[in-house]
Amino acid sequence: MTFARTTMRAVSTDKDEYARKALQFKSKAEQLSVKSKSTSYKTASILDTRREIELTQLAAESFRISGKHYDASRMYGKAASLFVESLNSPQKGAELYTEAAATAEHVDSSFANEYYRKAVTNHCDSSDYDKAAMLEERMGNKYTQNEDYELSIDAHKRASKLYAAASNLDSADRTLEKEAYMLAKVDKISEAAHTYQQLAASYSKQNLKKFSIPSIMIKAGILLISECLREKELDFSEVREMIEEIYKLDCRFGESSEHKFLVDMIQCIVKGGLDKFADSLFWYNSIAEFDDITLLALETIKDTITERAKM
Repeated sequence: MTFARTTMRAVSTDKDEYARKALQFKSKAEQLSVKSKSTSYKTASILDTRREIELTQLAAESFRISGKHYDASRMYGKAASLFVESLNSPQKGAELYTEAAATAEHVDSSFANEYYRKAVTNHCDSSDYDKAAMLEERMGNKYTQNEDYELSIDAHKRASKLYAAASNLDSADRTLEKEAYMLAKVDKISEAAHTYQQLAASYSKQNLKKFSIPSIMIKAGILLISECLREKELDFSEVREMIEEIYKLDCRFGESSEHKFLVDMIQCIVKGGLDKFADSLFWYNSIAEFDDITLLALETIKDTITERAKM
């Protein structure tokens, strides 16, 4: 028995053909839009609107296949607005606004964010706070990549609140920690320290995270100590108030190595104890990890101790 030889060919997409189809779907959708507005019967109008949405989505998908991402995103956005405004369906609207945003990312991130914000609003209107938070976090991460730290801070702050509203505490804590880090990056040291303190307060309400409070508070304390050094007079009352607040949340903090380190830092600054600072820093890595923001804060502390040691 012999078999005929076959040749496999790659499937190709005629983008011009899909662009023509997209325009046809768009034209039909526009005709239905005029018809539905002129129809006095509510049931008929709703049916026309649903068909208009279907055609608009087909136009969007055809535009996307043809590579016309701007037109595709506009069509997805149009379908989303019809769901929201004509059919009172914010959930479906949010899904299509998200699709519009994802498509618009191929064109421009600012253009995409307009649709992401509309998606967030409609997810909130349908009480789907977890999905709204995910989109806010996604925008925040994009801002971080572009080094738009101020916008990243705002997005992560909103994401944390939305995650909390959805009772997604792990994600709420994660985005709150990102907010704190970004605040430190833009030199809002005091705000960063208190945001880390807010994170510690959240940990105190969760049994599995209570033991991580000292690792959060050592970072908050170091940042706040370095901020206090910007003033001419050495006043660590704000640091002491923060530590006392943590005592109320976790009485074990006063016996921790992290607490001892913070107390040693203040004493080193007051007494100009450079050797003591070096000894404390040697053991730091055994209780916490260095990162760029704590290294900068510790460098500020070291410079102050060095100056005072010369006095």
